[in-house]
Amino acid sequence: MKLKSLVMASIGLLVCAGSVFAGQAETNATQIKSATTASLSQDSKININRADAETLANLKGVGPKKGQAIVAYRAAHGDFKTLNDLANVKGFSDNTVEKLKSHLTVG
Repeated sequence: MKLKSLVMASIGLLVCAGSVFAGQAETNATQIKSATTASLSQDSKININRADAETLANLKGVGPKKGQAIVAYRAAHGDFKTLNDLANVKGFSDNTVEKLKSHLTVG
C-alpha cells in the first residue's frame, strides 16, 4: 500500500512538473515571436528570397495571404532578381512595392 501511494505521489509530481515546463515553453515561444516581430519593425531588412510566409506576413501591409503569395511566386518562378519583381506577385501594385522597399532586400 505504501509503494502504491509513493508511486501515485511521484506520478503527480511528474505531471505538475510537466505542466510547469509546458507553460515555460509556451512563454518562451511567445517571447521569441515578440522579439522577432520587434526586430522586423526596426531597421533590419528582410530577404524576400529567403523569408518564410510568416516572416513576410509580419510586414506592415503584407499579411498572411500576401506573405504566402510571395513564397508561392518564388517557388514557381525562382528568386526575385530585384525588389521591383515583387510587383509581379498578385496583390502587389507598384505603389505597394515602393512602400515596402525600405524593409526588403533580394540578397
